[in-house]
Amino acid sequence: MTMALRALSSVIFRSHCAFVQRGVFQHQVALCSTTSGLETGHVFDTRLLEYLVCPLSKEPLRFDEKANELVCEKLGVAYPIQDGIPVLIPDCGRLIKQSTDKTQTSETHGQA
Repeated sequence: MTMALRALSSVIFRSHCAFVQRGVFQHQVALCSTTSGLETGHVFDTRLLEYLVCPLSKEPLRFDEKANELVCEKLGVAYPIQDGIPVLIPDCGRLIKQSTDKTQTSETHGQA
């Protein structure tokens, strides 16, 4: 078993244990909190990007190190990373500002 798969299985196991101990609603609220893993010293393992996809679009994700989030470019959604663990729950994702290219294109069409 590769190290990345071991890390992923460890993440799944820890998430499952927390899920069972706290219950569904409390677990989801805790995962959607705004604290990042950077404050606690947990860092996201970028090797997991090879295996992770957006839960809604099934597209690959990009790691935004500055915001400590995984970003789905296609949908414009950013998912938080808590204690080094990506929270890929659609309700926890936030919409991010779309690129200015789309804005400029719509403004150009509107003026013509």
